[in-house]
Amino acid sequence: MEVAVGRRRVLALALVLNAGCVHRAPALFGERIPRACAGRAGKSERCIGWIRDRTMLATAVRAYPDAELAAYVSAVGARVVSATGDRTGGWTFRVLDDPSPQANANPGRVIYVDRGAIALVRDEAELAGLLGHEIAHELAGHAHMGLVDGDVPATRTAEDERDDEIQADELGIQFAARAGYDPRGLERALRALATVAPESGEGEDAHHPAWPIRFAHVEAVAARLPATGAHDDRVLRRLLPRVVVGLDPRHQAIVGRAVVFAELGLAVDFPFALDSDVTRLAEQAVQVELSSQVAVDLRVLPDAVARYITEDNELAVTRHRARGQTLVISGVGDHARVHMIGAAVRAVRPDELAQIHPRFVDLTVPRALATE
Repeated sequence: MEVAVGRRRVLALALVLNAGCVHRAPALFGERIPRACAGRAGKSERCIGWIRDRTMLATAVRAYPDAELAAYVSAVGARVVSATGDRTGGWTFRVLDDPSPQANANPGRVIYVDRGAIALVRDEAELAGLLGHEIAHELAGHAHMGLVDGDVPATRTAEDERDDEIQADELGIQFAARAGYDPRGLERALRALATVAPESGEGEDAHHPAWPIRFAHVEAVAARLPATGAHDDRVLRRLLPRVVVGLDPRHQAIVGRAVVFAELGLAVDFPFALDSDVTRLAEQAVQVELSSQVAVDLRVLPDAVARYITEDNELAVTRHRARGQTLVISGVGDHARVHMIGAAVRAVRPDELAQIHPRFVDLTVPRALATE
């Protein structure tokens, strides 16, 4: 979806890996590399997809910790795949713990949906439309058109990618309709997405068509199909109130002069007040400026990844393991100041936990939909 259904973020650290040499290592970030990806076979689309998927989950964004929601999304995705006529199997659907309103198709038949996108839909037909769009990207070859000879990025224009989006919209609607869903579901989902990403599609370099063009196209495609598909929202509406909206403060939050990692039970004290001028708070990391020349990065990583981040002449590093993960505090420049912050890690206090309140989907509030 890439802010309205598309591909993104899959390159991450994976492109620095030589897929043709993965047979030299038995595991990647703690997970055993498939035997089928050894030697020259490592350049296959399926293997490149596996490497990207493993790398992203280990280093960029975690899976959303709701097994029932994950199973539900996988079941809807499988129903849509079955309607495409594809019988090769091997599809994986992942819900990512990311507030962005996006979904993506990864080579190797892995479909990602951010919790930020799920938080915007209101019935199963809308979810099926979004998944159908990403399934279409994969089946139409869009998810791997950016690769030449396995792992070398190819040159594609913004116009090419806009055309891909239009084709994926059309196919996604058809796939969802064949699976028994209301073909107008994708249009409703896109209109909801447009309210949080109104700039998508603007300019000649945009990777997506302008919203009015997409709305008109999906409306016309859906109008050619029977409007009698499933419009079941019972299961989804039961699960939605468990979905966090925006940044999840349980991952990390600013409480007074401390950065609190509630899930780890850890907090890091700073010698000054933390505000937007010195702090950058993201879903997976916090960056705090100690001075104009020195900043520290506080990031929670799996143990298998954290061990690769080591100190050298340029980078100062401290690590703190807790609850099966590692808090890594790193910085370039003044090693002593970075280590001072690393030494300020302590157990989180009950009064700090009491101030951390995630915001969940509220189904009593009417959802906004773009009209143009």
